[in-house]
Order: sequence, then structure tokens, then C-alpha cells
Amino acid sequence: MGAIKKFKQKYFGTKSQVYFKTLFVFLLSIIIVFVHGMSQKSDLDYQEVELFEEHLVQQGALSVVKKVFNEEEKSFRMDLFFEPTSQSVDDLQRKIEADLVTDKNPEEQIKVKVIPVTSRYFVLIAEGIEPDAATVRLDISYYTTQDMNQSLRFYASKEQSKLKKESILNTKENELQIDSIQNDIRIQTKIIEESEKNSQEINQDIALRLDQYEQLTEEKRFQVGSVLQETEGKISAIKSTVSNLNDQLEIEKDLRNEASERIKLLEKRIEEIQQ
Repeated sequence: MGAIKKFKQKYFGTKSQVYFKTLFVFLLSIIIVFVHGMSQKSDLDYQEVELFEEHLVQQGALSVVKKVFNEEEKSFRMDLFFEPTSQSVDDLQRKIEADLVTDKNPEEQIKVKVIPVTSRYFVLIAEGIEPDAATVRLDISYYTTQDMNQSLRFYASKEQSKLKKESILNTKENELQIDSIQNDIRIQTKIIEESEKNSQEINQDIALRLDQYEQLTEEKRFQVGSVLQETEGKISAIKSTVSNLNDQLEIEKDLRNEASERIKLLEKRIEEIQQ
């Protein structure tokens, strides 16, 4: 037994030595994997910008509405929409500037043409995109005044963007106007959908309250004194709550009607532009 113990200590060391050796090898393997992973990363390592995801900026939020590549034309288009925090800042002047680089040539900046279709809708167009480029990065400067700007960085890949053969560079002004209006229709449609969901939840709440009302009304038939007074107080509170919920339903209904009317006007505007 003593010989075996000496053999283990000679070739494997003590238990504490074995523990620290194992720990060292484990940590070393983690470092090697991490360094290897970093070396495999692209110069344009990125997180794709999602459509309609809001990015907070001064006085509101910017969202990406379109991401389009045209490989034959070597062009790219990204549409941005500004949603103000309040109507008071809706008509304020704002400006966007942008540069673009590709994963194939991250050192070369491509100037981006920015078309302000409205005070809230901007179309960004770039040409000279290598056909084999898979990803682009846009470095955007958002200005609310001449001296105040905010920097944003958006990544877009062909895999998660629309590929089209129609010309991006020769898109007509009326087509851009229609795209802007269609985005407004999308927003109004979303308002209607959210209102319908809210109304459904309110109706479920009303149904629950009415069940409670019926139960308490039945119980009070067999109650007297303070117990009866307490039950009647609960019934009165339920009536008040149901009345408020019905008022909320009317508000949601008016909201949907207003959004529907806006959609009709916007669709009419599109027809006028197309004529």
C-alpha cells in the first residue's frame, strides 16, 4: 500500500495538487475557447435591427419600416419613421445623416442619400453595395437642432431583409409618398387591433363583476343587519365599477372609429396620388 501511495504522489501529486492542476487546465480551456471565438468574429459583428422596433431619440422614437436590397443594382434602402412623444414636437424640424459600410469592405464608407418624405418619414438610399456583401451597417446622426445630434447604429442583413429586382435608385417621389401613407395605415390598424384586445379584456372583467353581482344579490336575501349592509356596499361598488368599465368600452369604440376614419382618408389619399 505504501508503494502505491508513493507512486501516486510521484506521478499525480497530492490531492490538493491534483485539484489545482485540474482547475488550471479547466480555466485554460475556457480562455482558449474564448480567444478562438473572438478570432472567428467578423469585423462587422452585429445584432440585426428589427422592423418596427422603437429606438429612443430626442423628443420621440425612431423605428425601421423597410430594409430592402437590390443585388443587380448594388443598392440598399432603409425607411425610418419618427414617432413623437407628443403632438407639440410633431412639426419641429429634424434632420438625418448617414454613412454605410459593408461586411466585405468595412473600412470604406458609402455616403447615404437621405430623403425626408415627411417630417416623420425618412428614406435612406445607398448605392455601390458589393453583390457578395451579406450585411451592411448604417451609422446614423439624428439632429433636432443644428448643434444637437444623436448617434445610432443599425445593422441589416440580406437574410433578414427584402430582396427585390425593382429599382431602388429610381424610385419615384409619389411612390415614396405612398410608402409613407401605408406606414400611417399600418399604425392606425395597430391602434384598432390593440383597442379590440383592450375591449375584450374589459368585457371579460365586466362578466366577472356581473357574476359577483348575481352571487351577492342572491346571498343578501338571507342576510340581515351589518352583514346585509356590508353586502349592499359590495354590490354598490360592483355597479360603480361596471359603469366605469362600460365607459371605457365606449372610449375604445370611439378610438377604433376614429382610426377607421383615418384609414379611409389615407386610402383616399393614395388613390389621388396614383391618378
